[in-house]
Amino acid sequence: IICYVSASQILYNTKFHIYLAYGGGTLIILFGLYNLLIKSRRTINPAQIVVNERGYYRYFIKGFLLNSLTPMIVLFWVGTISFATIELGYSQRNEFIIFFICVLVTVLGTDILKAYLAGKLRNLITPRLIKIINVLLGIGLIAFGIRLILQGATMFSQ
Repeated sequence: IICYVSASQILYNTKFHIYLAYGGGTLIILFGLYNLLIKSRRTINPAQIVVNERGYYRYFIKGFLLNSLTPMIVLFWVGTISFATIELGYSQRNEFIIFFICVLVTVLGTDILKAYLAGKLRNLITPRLIKIINVLLGIGLIAFGIRLILQGATMFSQ
């Protein structure tokens, strides 16, 4: 709801799109550099990670709070709501509520599937594979950040 109200205020301001492209691109490049330079050099020992049954509720609450406070989640909802109102043209309340419920059910379903599959993949993930993934992720984030900044520059020049 907060994302919907704030998105409706800023979506039609084209100058904001340019600042969003520059700021978002810079932020994505910084995340990429972090993954490439810092995260890929860490050593991870999977044997140290132990989950006991008494900790499941704590993990649930911790995960809920982390997902609630993460800026990327807010950006996801702003993007989703913007897409629904601008691209799909959901202007009536009933259309938007149905869309919103479908997105919530989809996100919940994929989160449950990710949690289930994470337990199955635990034996396949090695410290070397995690380092490789962090390097590839860092390179990809830097590339997308540069692309976003270049798109902002083309909007600025118009």
